[in-house]
Amino acid sequence: MPEHMIWFIAGVVLIVLEIFVPGFVIVWFGFGAIVAGFAAFFGAGHLVQILLFLGVSLVSVFLAQMFIKKKERQGLRVGAERLIGKRAKVIRSIVPPDMGMVKVEGEQWCATADEEIKIGEMVIIDAIEGTHLVVHRENNE
Repeated sequence: MPEHMIWFIAGVVLIVLEIFVPGFVIVWFGFGAIVAGFAAFFGAGHLVQILLFLGVSLVSVFLAQMFIKKKERQGLRVGAERLIGKRAKVIRSIVPPDMGMVKVEGEQWCATADEEIKIGEMVIIDAIEGTHLVVHRENNE
């Protein structure tokens, strides 16, 4: 298998892995691998490929973290955290201790609550626990 294909495959695998790992870090190593793949395709030596992979990856991680920290200082939430405090509509009843489903900003999320909440009711998002939202009935604030 050509060397550049190994870099491309590694890049795609790393980018896909980002879906399953929290933290928004692995994706940048995937981009670094793809850049190294292009370098290999155009005949760059091993040292250049490795330096490009490390350089692009580390600079990207650094810049992304700076961007996220800047947004946090401005009080802006990024990722799923942006949903806290927003209104959502219940699309599958929430009957504790079981999860229901809510729709917020066009996305469907599993949700839990301390009380039963029926389909069609509006809720407020209090927190995110893993892959589900914690909500309470809108008129019960």
